[in-house]
Amino acid sequence: MAARLFEITEEDSFLVVATYLGELLDGGEAPAGEQAETPGSRFATESRELYTSDRTAELLDKYVSQLDTVFASAGEDTGNLESVLDILCHLVPRTALSSPQQVLPAATKLAAALAADGGSHVQVRLQALTTLYNVLESGEARHAVLLRTLGFARTTGSADALLPVIRASAASWARDLGLDRARERELLSAAADALEGPSSTPRESAAEVQRLLARILASYEGVAGKELAGGRPVAARVVADFLRSGEAFTFDLLGNPAVASLAAASDTAPLHFLLKTMLVGGVRDFRATLAEYPDLLPSLGIAPEAALAKMQVMALAGLAHVNPVLTFEQIAEDRKGLLQQGLTAIKA
Repeated sequence: MAARLFEITEEDSFLVVATYLGELLDGGEAPAGEQAETPGSRFATESRELYTSDRTAELLDKYVSQLDTVFASAGEDTGNLESVLDILCHLVPRTALSSPQQVLPAATKLAAALAADGGSHVQVRLQALTTLYNVLESGEARHAVLLRTLGFARTTGSADALLPVIRASAASWARDLGLDRARERELLSAAADALEGPSSTPRESAAEVQRLLARILASYEGVAGKELAGGRPVAARVVADFLRSGEAFTFDLLGNPAVASLAAASDTAPLHFLLKTMLVGGVRDFRATLAEYPDLLPSLGIAPEAALAKMQVMALAGLAHVNPVLTFEQIAEDRKGLLQQGLTAIKA
């Protein structure tokens, strides 16, 4: 964190912000005389009164109302900007001194203001959101800030900076933040959405997305009814990602309740059938399924030719698995349907 605001005075850092914002409101100039009142001096005086009377939530609101001014005044040297944001983040927990119930709305308001503009000082905003998350103790407030941070990272394409944190912490979010299953799924899904954006390490990001989605699907074990139905969109996403991938040739979630529930819904049953065909059928079966549902793969942005090539590789791998020594004659025989399971068996 830059420390310029601390270097110029020994005054309480929370009041330094009042002085600094007051000067910004006056165009960077101090009042001409001691008795001269300006918008900036009024702002600073009112801020000091709020601080000395422990009306911290109101003080934070007052500071947040001027964040656009702070960002607009920052050029390439973001030292003062970073200092102001750091002080505001540390002001949020102090709202609990008057009422613990004020922390959540205070954190939510500051996080929303930091994430409001994805076109300027993206890294500074992301760092401030991270600082805000780290200074909070309330699991509910941290959950709200983390959701906002992940959404900001998604819209700005800056999720690369969060990848190490997500990888290290996602598995413990539910425990650390006191989340129920619904809110854990919401958070994991937001993290997956963020990591699906532009990345300098696309393979690592894609692998983490699959881990996050698999964790969501695992949370549907042992549930039924409406809650299970809520897992279908994630299950459909995971299946489509598998069909689309040119690197994944095993799928361990066919028996997952959310994945299995795809077969029971008319809009996702073809997707489930195509997956099952790829996993337990043969190339001829797969061709027949593509002919039965010709619009399915294109609707998912998947080229049928690419999916068929993947099916052929999987069929060849299956043939090699049961034949330690694989000959060209066996491969030719398989082209005539040696590994074909039959559509009746697949539908069963």
